[in-house]
Amino acid sequence: MVKIQKPFSTSLSGFSLMSLAALLVFVSLQFSSGAALAGQDVVFDECHAQTAGNADWTTTGGFSDFADVFKDMGFNVIAAKKEITADALKNAAIVVLSEPNSVYSNSEKKVISEFVKAGGGLFAIADHKGADRNNDGIDAIGVLNQIIPEFGLSFEVNSINEFPIPINSSDDDMLDGAKTMGTWAGTTVTANSPEAKTLVPSRKQAGRFLMGYCAPKNAKGRIVAFGDSSIFDDGTGAPGNKLYDGFNRKDCSHITLTKNAISFLAKNADLINRSNNIAKNMNIGGEVSKHYDPAHPGHSHQAPDGTMYHQTGDFYPGSPASSNGQTQPHHPSPNYPNHPPAPPSYPSQPTYPSQPQYGQDVALYQQGFKYFGENNFFMAIDSFKRLTRNYKSSQYFEGGMYYLALCYKNTYNYGEAVKTLKTMINDLRHSPNRPSWFFTAGEVCEAGFQFANAAKWYESFLNEHAAHQKAPEALYKAGQAYEKGYTFKDATRAYRRLTASYPYSPFAQMSYERLSALSIYGF
Repeated sequence: MVKIQKPFSTSLSGFSLMSLAALLVFVSLQFSSGAALAGQDVVFDECHAQTAGNADWTTTGGFSDFADVFKDMGFNVIAAKKEITADALKNAAIVVLSEPNSVYSNSEKKVISEFVKAGGGLFAIADHKGADRNNDGIDAIGVLNQIIPEFGLSFEVNSINEFPIPINSSDDDMLDGAKTMGTWAGTTVTANSPEAKTLVPSRKQAGRFLMGYCAPKNAKGRIVAFGDSSIFDDGTGAPGNKLYDGFNRKDCSHITLTKNAISFLAKNADLINRSNNIAKNMNIGGEVSKHYDPAHPGHSHQAPDGTMYHQTGDFYPGSPASSNGQTQPHHPSPNYPNHPPAPPSYPSQPTYPSQPQYGQDVALYQQGFKYFGENNFFMAIDSFKRLTRNYKSSQYFEGGMYYLALCYKNTYNYGEAVKTLKTMINDLRHSPNRPSWFFTAGEVCEAGFQFANAAKWYESFLNEHAAHQKAPEALYKAGQAYEKGYTFKDATRAYRRLTASYPYSPFAQMSYERLSALSIYGF
């Protein structure tokens, strides 16, 4: 008789015990990451025109399979239907901003910023330039570029179709296991800080990348950016909408890239500490530093023990312009949004009367300038708005308006910044500072990647101040802005006008060089 051993014997050999131990270790490793994520929320933004036009970027529509990946990794999937609030993100590890087609309010921008700073992950998805599905004047590129540049990445004003795009998975851990991807009318991503990295280079457009990520120094959290919503579209949508499944394609590694991105974003998620930090950080209207001295350029702070602390620059903390103490390039570029290098010479500090005065206008101006010096731009906006709204004949009105525009720019509210500058240009026609406002408006538009509008502001300066010493520079900056927006014919026109009208200007030689480069491409 052959003795048959029972499959599960109660007596285990030393080898079988070791095998069992190894199996338990393997199983624990397999489930450890999932257990760490279990019970945490991922919040999908569905309150910024995600269903406008032909889109259906929702967890029950075109992004349903995308949302299922989060569920499979242990997340609770939540859809924000009304607005992004601190309460909505209090239990979240990741927030997904999926091709928003309407702008975020200032409070929403602040909530998202504080969320990332406190350890949350930001998953940003854009689309090609001009994809303004609800016709409100701004596309997802413009909307997201009011938020993500603070954390080291930006979306370029671009449109690209390319498939297949081979991936070298050894280039970066983010690409582990990925082989190919595609983009069907998407945009590209650029890095604005040393911590940021762009991945998957285009073969059609040299120097352009389809995705990027960053673990910024100014935040505990992380960010991932993809330039195309088609990558995550599973083809589900409202009846009549023509959608395609780009997410589940067998010839693409989109699901693998998604899982890698989620793992990267969730790494620093600490819900207990973050929920407390968000509530604490949201209270930006606290006590103003008692040691702030506006008489010291650069804004100095003196501690009670007499130690002086010097705060350089007037930039939003952690913004591309601050660059952790690095010098901001003089010329704006689409890869490095140009934030105001410093307050203007008028006034470099509050104009204090020779004798103490207690007028409400000067009080508001001094208060706003104090907040501005401490980078507390939202509180500064409140002070300057009250000043400019209620005291239009005040000697502080012009300075208040200019600082209000700077505050809007430093909080990435480029539309309000330009609107404020336009009001100044139209209403304060006799101010000696008026010519510089055209340049500022152009730089604001460039920071918001609205290059055609930037060029128009520079040319508007020329139309009113053709004999001004800065007229050649205005034309050159117009040409540069047109190039950044890929309107090369207009750039050529601007450079030719400069060389014809101002042949002895240093900018004329620079224009000849650009014309020579553009002629190679037939412009």
